[in-house]
Amino acid sequence: MEDEEKNDYFKKFKNDVQGVLIDVNYDVPGAYVWLPYGLKVRNSIFSAMENMATKNGYTFYEFPVLLKKEFLESQKKMMDFENGVIYVTRFGKKELAQPLYLRPDSIAQVLAMARTWVKSNGHLPLKLSTEGGIYRVQQWYPILSGLGGIMLDSYAFFATEKEAKAEIEKIEGTLRALAEKFSLHFQNR
Repeated sequence: MEDEEKNDYFKKFKNDVQGVLIDVNYDVPGAYVWLPYGLKVRNSIFSAMENMATKNGYTFYEFPVLLKKEFLESQKKMMDFENGVIYVTRFGKKELAQPLYLRPDSIAQVLAMARTWVKSNGHLPLKLSTEGGIYRVQQWYPILSGLGGIMLDSYAFFATEKEAKAEIEKIEGTLRALAEKFSLHFQNR
């Protein structure tokens, strides 16, 4: 989807969901309030996704919200969030020696920890999921992001390319079924 087409799509999407799923009138730009019906929809989708992940052998982990700059730097190769992250520069009145930032995504954390957990092929496969808040500013993506959103990510590490490809096929089928259940459009990358 081209940028202009993406902007038009999300403007229409934003107009369709405001007042039904979310209320964007909260007094912090980019933040919103989930309305009761929107929360039910979101929770139903997340519950189905959690069940899907568990049925496919994924185990849930919880990662911290605050990260060091090294995580942001290591993530740049995959996704550059630097212009949209929210920095924490002090705790109370005490300035931090090194600024921290709020998690914009989970990939850098997961990769850093997986490096410490996987020492040999004997530790594979490692299939994990994580759910929690993300904090980044993306004006064109009004509901899944903003100043705060919820993400559910799953990651898998395998000893062979064959195992990884088989997992991708399995997950694509599962995601397609999940999208159909909720009448959502499914498009694999």
